[in-house]
Amino acid sequence: MKLEGIGDAAGQDTRVALGPLAAASPAKISPLLADEIAAARSYRRQAKAHNTIRAYASDWRQFEAWCDERGLDPLPARPEAVATYLVAREQRDLKILPVAA
Repeated sequence: MKLEGIGDAAGQDTRVALGPLAAASPAKISPLLADEIAAARSYRRQAKAHNTIRAYASDWRQFEAWCDERGLDPLPARPEAVATYLVAREQRDLKILPVAA
């Protein structure tokens, strides 16, 4: 995706938003940026233990399934949907730890 208002001297938009780069074609980004994206992904992978990442993925799949069963879009997750999901999990005897204020 191109950012509006940022371009080269000819008025052509030359920058891309960082968010959609994961889906961007490698031909559309510079080798320098591709290396930096790879480094950022490596840092992200190392930021959490493998089991933590696996648990997050499992939790996300459960939330998506819950949303699908109820005809809700998981993203953007509305606060009311997240709160209702947590209550539904608690009612099914899944332990949810209270968050300290």
